[in-house]
Amino acid sequence: MTRRNASRYVLWSAALMILGLMPGTSRANVSFTLDSEHFDTLLGNFRQEGSNTIVALTMNKDGDIPKGSDALFINAYVSKASLTPVAISAQDSGGGQAQVADTDATRAIGYLDLTVADPPYEGFSVLQLNAFSGATIDGSYYLIATDQFGGTFDSRDSNGGKSYVFDADGENRVTATTTDGQLITRLEIFVDPASVDILKQFRIDGQQSNPTPVPEPASLATAGMGLLMGLGYAWRRRKQTVA
Repeated sequence: MTRRNASRYVLWSAALMILGLMPGTSRANVSFTLDSEHFDTLLGNFRQEGSNTIVALTMNKDGDIPKGSDALFINAYVSKASLTPVAISAQDSGGGQAQVADTDATRAIGYLDLTVADPPYEGFSVLQLNAFSGATIDGSYYLIATDQFGGTFDSRDSNGGKSYVFDADGENRVTATTTDGQLITRLEIFVDPASVDILKQFRIDGQQSNPTPVPEPASLATAGMGLLMGLGYAWRRRKQTVA
């Protein structure tokens, strides 16, 4: 083996090991359900940030805001395609519950973007909310969650490729739950036609900070290939030296 080929061999080995140790993402680590029990951690202390933005700080069941608490930005638009803002306000729905209400007389909410303040270092393992419609007929909706590694998860993938029915006469309580240590850093809600009127009963669970990326099995296999290539070159070089 020439010196030039040997250099290429070592570089490829190193590249494979680096790629293999980079955090990977799984495609099935967020599940979506239409209903769930209440969680111990609540979202409270809603604060108006802009005409179409609300900020919520996480608090525990005793009403205290934990140190290092996450902030959740809630943005409302007519649709993701246009990103036309819809005016919303933080309100008290009674019983100490905070809610987000559509206060725009000319536009309805069709796209909600819920993003934590500091991804990928903060996120939630469970995020739940209850959406109410201002329409007279049922519509449809689906959700897309993003984890701390940038992986996206579409609710339609776990629902036979279909959207959920958005009930115009009742509650639309949805829950996004992660597995395998994933964290939700963003949850997008798409409603067609645009008809969200009120959001309330926000719940989160499993708040974590500074998640440590863990290589997925496929990534570990790639790292292993790089290590084997490196060992192979070392063995071949030793054999040539002995000869």
